[in-house]
Amino acid sequence: EEYQKYADITEHIVLESGITRINATTGVIPGQNSAYGAFHGFNALKDVQFNNNLTEIGEGSFYECPLEGELNIPDTLTYIGVRAFKGTNITSIKLHEGMTIGGGAFAQCNLLTEITIPKNVAFTITPSTNGNSNKPSTFTNCTKLKKVIIEEGVTELGSGMFLNCKSLENVYIYSSDISTMPICTSTKNVFTGTPQDDKYNTVLCDTFMFHIYKDSTTEQTLRDAGYLIDATDETKANYVYLPNTTTLDEKIKNAEKLDSSKYTEDSFKAVTDALEKAKALRENIDATQEEINAAAKALNDAINALKLNNTTYKNPIIPPAVNVMTTRDVTRDINQVNNDKKQAKKQMKQAKITKLTVKNKANKKIAVSWKKVKKAKGYEVQVAAKKNFKKSKIIFKKFTTKKKFTIKNKKIKSKKTYYVRVRAYATYLDTYGNEQKVYSSWNKKLRKVKVK
Repeated sequence: EEYQKYADITEHIVLESGITRINATTGVIPGQNSAYGAFHGFNALKDVQFNNNLTEIGEGSFYECPLEGELNIPDTLTYIGVRAFKGTNITSIKLHEGMTIGGGAFAQCNLLTEITIPKNVAFTITPSTNGNSNKPSTFTNCTKLKKVIIEEGVTELGSGMFLNCKSLENVYIYSSDISTMPICTSTKNVFTGTPQDDKYNTVLCDTFMFHIYKDSTTEQTLRDAGYLIDATDETKANYVYLPNTTTLDEKIKNAEKLDSSKYTEDSFKAVTDALEKAKALRENIDATQEEINAAAKALNDAINALKLNNTTYKNPIIPPAVNVMTTRDVTRDINQVNNDKKQAKKQMKQAKITKLTVKNKANKKIAVSWKKVKKAKGYEVQVAAKKNFKKSKIIFKKFTTKKKFTIKNKKIKSKKTYYVRVRAYATYLDTYGNEQKVYSSWNKKLRKVKVK
C-alpha cells in the first residue's frame, strides 16, 4: 500500500535479487483468487525487470497494467497466478517447462500474436474467495493471436485456453500423445469456434488449421472431441499432417558425429553444406514431407560420397605400441569390414525368434521370454499399444543381452491390451572400430497381453 501513491507515474519496476515472490493483495491468501494484485492500478507501468530468484507471481499482480513488448520471465519462476497479466500489452512471452499457470493469466492480451506451450505446464482452475471458480481460459480473448505451437510432451490442455481468439490461423501440435481434450461446447472449448450442435456438444473449428501427426493419439483425441473437419475437397479440411522427420533426424545425428580430419576438404564440405540446409529445414515449421525427404536424401548422399584424405590409409600403418583394435584413429581395412558385415547379415537372415512367451504380472508388469538365438549378440524388445507398431504407439523399447526379463513402464496401464515383438541382432566393427548392429526379422507371430 505504501507504493500505491506512485501508481500514476511509475513506468519501470526493477525487482531486486532478494525478492522471491510477488504476493496477492494484502489480506488474500496466496493461491486464492484476487482480481486486484500488487501492481494493479499502475496505469503508467511499461516494463518490469524480474530477478533470477523469483519463483511466484501472485494473482492479479499486473492486472490491466499497460506493460509493453516481450515479457522476460526467469527460469526460476514456477507459478503465475490468476489474471496475473490479464489485459496487458505484452507482445510475446516464453513459458518454460514445469510451470503452473492460473486461470486467465494472459487473457485479453490483445497484442500477443504467437504462443508456445512447453511440456509439463499445468493450467489450473483456481477457486475464488466467493466460492466460484475460474476456468483455465489462459489466453481467452487474445484477439490478435495467430499461431499456437504445442511442443512434444504435452499430454493435456485446459478448457477454454484459446476461446474467442478470433485471429487464430494455425495450431501446430508436435505432441502426438494428447489424450485429454475438454468437451467442445460454447463454454468449455479449448479453441475458438462456433457451436455446431449443442445436442452433441461439438464446435465447428473452420477458421484455422490444425497441424498434427497422422495416426497419433492426438489426432484421435481431436476427432473424438469433434474438432477435425474431413472434406472431400482437401482445401476445405481444417487439418494437415506434419511431416515425419525421423529419418532426417537420424541423418543429422550421424553427420554431426563425423570427424572432418579423416576426409578430403571438398567431400566434407558437401556434407557440411547439406547438414546446414537440413538443420534449417528442420527448424522450418512449414516444411513439407517432400522437402524433409529430399533433405534426408541429400545429406545421406553427401555422407556416402565422402573420400578419405591422404593421411587415412586403407591398410593401416600401426605405430609402435598401438593396437589397431583399440584405437579409433586408425582405419580398419575396408575389405575386412565388408566381410564382417556380410557375415553378420547372413547370421541374422537365418536367425528366428522362437518360443516367445508374454505374460501379465502384478503391478502392471509384463514378463517376456524367448529361446536363445545362436550367433546373436543381443536382442531388441518393443511394446506397443497397437499391433501395427506405429512409432507414436510404441511405449517401450530396450536392447538386452538376456533372453528374458520383466517390463515395467509408467505408460503401461491396467485393463489395456499391449503387443510385444522381439528381434535378435549381430554386430560388426566399421572402418573406425565403431560397433554396428545388423538385425534379424521380428518374431513371426505377434504376441499380445492384457494387463490386469
